[in-house]
Amino acid sequence: MRSRRVALLLMSALGVAIAAYLTVLHYDTGVPLYCLGSQGHGLINCENVLTSPESVVLGIPVPVWGLLWFIVTGALVLLSRGSERARSFLMAWSIAGGIVVIYLVFVEFDVLHHVCIWCSTLHALILAILGLQVYEAGARG
Repeated sequence: MRSRRVALLLMSALGVAIAAYLTVLHYDTGVPLYCLGSQGHGLINCENVLTSPESVVLGIPVPVWGLLWFIVTGALVLLSRGSERARSFLMAWSIAGGIVVIYLVFVEFDVLHHVCIWCSTLHALILAILGLQVYEAGARG
């Protein structure tokens, strides 16, 4: 149980760091984009994904939404130690994150025809967090 919490906190912290970098990139064009494949027209093209019209939802850049998601996740992990209610909310929050990931991957592949490695890393972290939540729920019975 303790190692699962540590893993969740580490994944949340990594997610915060990456989402913060992508958020800064969105607002400060002087910050360099480090992404393999950003040049050219291949499948991996972070720049096309991060500057597309789909990179802003309800007037807020998607990385900001991700930053908030990972901050809330970390807080819920800390609160869930002694609270069944917080654990339940963390599960619901993780499921919501997984659903959003499915949508974002669809947008990358079907609408933009490009993938951002940074975004894919965040998607993998969200799905790993969801997976740990499902595993814990199954272990509890």
